[in-house]
Amino acid sequence: MAGLWDGYLKIFRATDGLLFATLPGHNNPIYSLDQTRCSTIIASGSSDRSVKLWNVASNALIGTLRGHTKMVNSLQFSPNGNELYSGSKDGTVKLWDCRSLIAAWDIEAHKDSINSVKFGPLNTLVTASADSTIKLWDLRKNGTPLATLAQGHRGVISGIEVDEGQIVSCGHDKNIVLWDFS
Repeated sequence: MAGLWDGYLKIFRATDGLLFATLPGHNNPIYSLDQTRCSTIIASGSSDRSVKLWNVASNALIGTLRGHTKMVNSLQFSPNGNELYSGSKDGTVKLWDCRSLIAAWDIEAHKDSINSVKFGPLNTLVTASADSTIKLWDLRKNGTPLATLAQGHRGVISGIEVDEGQIVSCGHDKNIVLWDFS
């Protein structure tokens, strides 16, 4: 799948790489994509400040999620696919219920743009921001803050990956940092 600058979402077949579907929907460029583990639903986030949910089998729009005040930079489905987390340039993280299409809660998570949202172990959410911090949140307690990692980068953190007890982050300072929180 690919999110494009014209707001279209293109889906390609994994077997041969051929274009399967082109889905119009956003008014501005798409900056983030995620799909459920079973690949039945795709989420797209855009600079139009919205998130759209798509049914892959029917190529139909399930719904549009609105609530961010700036562009949506990062999306992460929960392991069961029933919830979606979105991180925005407005510094908030929202938890969306994919069945009711409403925000269950939101967190004013960072002082600047959230560039990456990932699941961590033991019901945690990890966020990375342009404010040079990485934060861990307890999902069992509606996003209660657990820790702030602030000494690894000088400037914008552009991305993170989470695996077991480690976080790997990269930033505009051209550094890759390995964090151990096991």
